[in-house]
Amino acid sequence: MRREAKRVLELEEEQKILIEEMALLSEDKIEYKTLMSIPGIRKTTACRLIGEMGDVRRFKSNKQLNAYVGIDIARYQSGNIHYKDRINKRGNKRLRGILFFMIISMLGTKGR
Repeated sequence: MRREAKRVLELEEEQKILIEEMALLSEDKIEYKTLMSIPGIRKTTACRLIGEMGDVRRFKSNKQLNAYVGIDIARYQSGNIHYKDRINKRGNKRLRGILFFMIISMLGTKGR
């Protein structure tokens, strides 16, 4: 158990170092500066978003980006029956999770 706990601490330290390196590499990118200007977003979130999303300019529209993330609306209807709209969830699961926790963080800093 002690060996595993020590390994977890080593991995957490390695993660901090990697995030710092990613932040240094990203400092000159416009995407990083834009993300860092949003309240509730820090280095870790900004770097993870950029890493998962890649070059945002490759998407021709916001609808393509929504589909990539998996937050586009899936609408089901049959005849006169209309089911409740839901998000598609076919896109990038990790990116969707990062966005979810980013929104939660932003809501927590709203009143500050």
